[in-house]
Amino acid sequence: MDRTEIIANVTKIVFGIHDAFRAGRQVKAQAVDLENFKNDLIRVSTSGAPGASGGVGVLTEVEHRPTSADHEETIQPSSIATRSELDPETMRWQLGQARGDLWELEAHLKHQCRGCGRAVDCCWKHGRNLVDIATETKSMTTDLLWNEILELGNEIKVKCHPDNIRTGKYFNEMPSLVLRVSDLRRRVDTKLIELEPPPLTLDEAKAEAAKLAEEEVEELWRSREKR
Repeated sequence: MDRTEIIANVTKIVFGIHDAFRAGRQVKAQAVDLENFKNDLIRVSTSGAPGASGGVGVLTEVEHRPTSADHEETIQPSSIATRSELDPETMRWQLGQARGDLWELEAHLKHQCRGCGRAVDCCWKHGRNLVDIATETKSMTTDLLWNEILELGNEIKVKCHPDNIRTGKYFNEMPSLVLRVSDLRRRVDTKLIELEPPPLTLDEAKAEAAKLAEEEVEELWRSREKR
């Protein structure tokens, strides 16, 4: 390995650590966003809102419907068992998939699932996705959160079926559905943040880059001595 290759490798290392640092900052910003967003779910109005289709308003002022989260101590096992051979990145990916569908579902429910085109099938699709990811993940862990996601996904598939959205059959239940989806989404967010390693500070990133560069140089010299 010549000098040019060493410099190229060190550059890759520095940029890799910098990307990790940026990702950590995004996670912290997301945690702040959780606190800011939860207040939007407490009040609803039928006066209409930007982006709502056909004058459908944003949901407001509904009574909180108790969920199993309110009694978490009684339903959660003393410890959550996870398949021993499971890669931690796999669980992070599963949570990320669920988080994405919960986030979209939460937004669409606030507009009674009518803001996604003529087919009005967006909420149903998110419910289907949640059923699929929860069913798969239940084979990996005993975390009862996935039972709740599965139950909610099946309920969404019924109440948010395109035919029921067109007729408005379950519109009176939309406010409570928003709160339940929000509750699950925030709990998934919390688990994702817990799984995210703390970001490196700039000084730590520099020190790590210097250490790796030094190891590269030492390896180069050792390889030359063997010749």
